Amino acid sequence: MKPFRLVASTFVAAAAFVFAPIHAGAQVLQQVPADALVVIKFNKLKATSDKLAALSNKLGIAQMNPDMADPLGKLQEQAGVKQGVDPNGEAAFVLLNGNMDEKKPPGIILVPVTDYKAFLGNFTDAKTEGDISIVHPKNETDDIFVANWGKYAVLTPAKENLAKKPEGLTPTALAAKELDSKDVVAYVNMKSARTRILPAIANGRAKFLAQVEKGMLQSGQQRPPRARAGQPAPATKPVDNAQAQKMVPVVRAFVNRAIDTAEQIVRDADGASYGVMINDAGINTTSLVEFAGGSPSAGRVAEFKNTDASTLAGLPVMKYLFLGGWKVDPKATEKLISDFADPVAKEFTALGAEGKTMQTYLDAIKKFMSASTGQGFGMLTPSGALGQDAVVQAVYVNRGDAKTILQAQKEVADSQQAFMSLFQPGMANMTMKTSYTANAKTIDGVALNQMQTSFSAPAGGGAGPQAAQMQQMMAVMYGPGGINLLTGQVNDKLAVSAMCVSDENLKLLIASAKANDDKLAQSAALAATKKNLPANRFAEFYVSLDQIAVTLASYAKAFGMPINFQVPPDLSPIGMTLASEGGSAVKGEAFIPAQTLQSLIAAGMQTYMQMQGGQQPGGPGGL
Repeated sequence: MKPFRLVASTFVAAAAFVFAPIHAGAQVLQQVPADALVVIKFNKLKATSDKLAALSNKLGIAQMNPDMADPLGKLQEQAGVKQGVDPNGEAAFVLLNGNMDEKKPPGIILVPVTDYKAFLGNFTDAKTEGDISIVHPKNETDDIFVANWGKYAVLTPAKENLAKKPEGLTPTALAAKELDSKDVVAYVNMKSARTRILPAIANGRAKFLAQVEKGMLQSGQQRPPRARAGQPAPATKPVDNAQAQKMVPVVRAFVNRAIDTAEQIVRDADGASYGVMINDAGINTTSLVEFAGGSPSAGRVAEFKNTDASTLAGLPVMKYLFLGGWKVDPKATEKLISDFADPVAKEFTALGAEGKTMQTYLDAIKKFMSASTGQGFGMLTPSGALGQDAVVQAVYVNRGDAKTILQAQKEVADSQQAFMSLFQPGMANMTMKTSYTANAKTIDGVALNQMQTSFSAPAGGGAGPQAAQMQQMMAVMYGPGGINLLTGQVNDKLAVSAMCVSDENLKLLIASAKANDDKLAQSAALAATKKNLPANRFAEFYVSLDQIAVTLASYAKAFGMPINFQVPPDLSPIGMTLASEGGSAVKGEAFIPAQTLQSLIAAGMQTYMQMQGGQQPGGPGGL
């Protein structure tokens, strides 16, 4: 491995695990060129390394990889750099705005030093010419060029990268806080990056559209049946992809709109960052995109207002694979959908009746969103046998104009059959049928409408094994009857929906919605995650890793695999929030509980040892 790549890759790999709280200023940014593309900044090397080591020990990683017991020490040993390094300083890997040469990438590494001469003394063959030295890290033969900028040794594989001392990088306001407060932060200087990204998008648009169109036409073709053993291959049937050809303009418009949106975001964004930090409770990450004030993207972000109200209220206390909620101004979501979809909808007119179907479907979705002020949702942990009980079981609590929400759902159901038929050539000859039944059943005084979508292969097996496999997969995902969605109005401002759930769980959902019960959000497992996330946000989302792992293990065991996966009950989920920040930025934060990781790793190790015929003493997570 090239020496520069060795150090750079080590820094980048460490970024995934390095998480120590810091309070020092961002001195290293003063040595970064103002037009740099990307900066990965590491705060307080020794403190960061110690935190990483503590986390590795807690999770059992250091036991499997002893190098993780002292990451900084191991890195210094591998590079042969032990003298002159400041363990309390900041370090950074910087991708410069230069020629992207794979052999000599336009990058520099800034290493904090207490004594630059002592740092050079780590390299016995160092040769100095003016202000620049040529060195060879341990076990490497390629030249690395080193210079002294302020309190930093600057290393690079290309001498020209050291030609001019930088004037310093000034990040965007919110990103500057991230760079100061997180252990490791990757910062993208969009003011420079857009000069490269926008031309790449423009140059790649036509090629990408051509690939999409080619893929559409190929997916619309019928595959010839397979030859049976010992028999000649059947004659290939004529290909009829007229339906796919008709849809090409619509798909092209959709793809173009998606590219337009990406271009707008790149054009409006001034900076983006991703930061990581750890505390005793677990790992926190932050994603941030900051837009120029007054730009279209900043205006859209400003329309999404944060709230400290629970978005999970009304969801019953049950086991979930994942759950979440959002609360927004319906005008903001309707405008967002219209801005994106209306240019695409202009292509519907040329499709005649089929275009009207697509417009009706889009209008129904708009109607639903314009009537919705928020929603709580969750995918339940399935408990039945595969093929008998649906894997996908979901519940929803919809807030807003309940009557209009139900009407929009009916309009979706009425148009869905015709809408989905437009895309059936790419669905392995599967037949989809959607029916709508008003007031199909009543539970606890709430009348529930039913939308049923079934999947079937043509009789006689003419569609081939692919269709049969697709039908089997749909039965596993949604149960033998297909997708069964029930929805009903609880009051003027509240409606509930349930997909493929039992009547017992429907009763729990309706009772919880009627009471506006927030016990789920207040449960010990969820509350432990929520307290490590911002209270003000417009959306929140939680992933129950333990429930997902247990579900997968139970299905594997049903197939005969010798798995006995056990974890402590009610582990805290991973949590994520989405919020508007400063009127011009969108910020996502996530929290990964350390105890959950520790328990899952321990349970996984125990399961692996049992499958190998070994034994393991007791401990956290079932050990």
